[in-house]
Amino acid sequence: MISVCGAINLEAGPVLPVKLSAFGPFNRAARVVLTNYLDKERIYTIMKSAYHASETVTEEVVDNYYNRLVMGRWHHSLMAMTRDMPGNTVTFRLEEWEYPLLVLMGEYDSWVSREATEQWLNQLASAQVYVIPGTGHMPMEEAPEVFNARVLDFLESN
Repeated sequence: MISVCGAINLEAGPVLPVKLSAFGPFNRAARVVLTNYLDKERIYTIMKSAYHASETVTEEVVDNYYNRLVMGRWHHSLMAMTRDMPGNTVTFRLEEWEYPLLVLMGEYDSWVSREATEQWLNQLASAQVYVIPGTGHMPMEEAPEVFNARVLDFLESN
């Protein structure tokens, strides 16, 4: 398994979003808000907070994210992620994990704190951890050569 800038839930979270997502009027209201809220300026702000090197957030990057977010029924995916969040809680003892694990982290990730990641990493003695220097939450885009080399090394050695 490869985790990129990830945090996992070790304890069950609130179920309110799950219940609300099944409620038709809430679902329709969320769709209206989401489809009218995300414009290119907001995408730029979101992406700028994800990248460490803000100059990496070019007009082309914003356009690419924006074009994929607003196509088709993308809001259904966002609502499904919200609905399924409580199901992403780890329900087994991490100490029992027996598969190879590579954890890649951005040195300056502002979305997932190092403490949040270390909370579950402390229970995984066999995990290989690599912090990609000079990157934020998007190391695969900010330092693709380093990122890809680490992934390939891990895959080839396992």
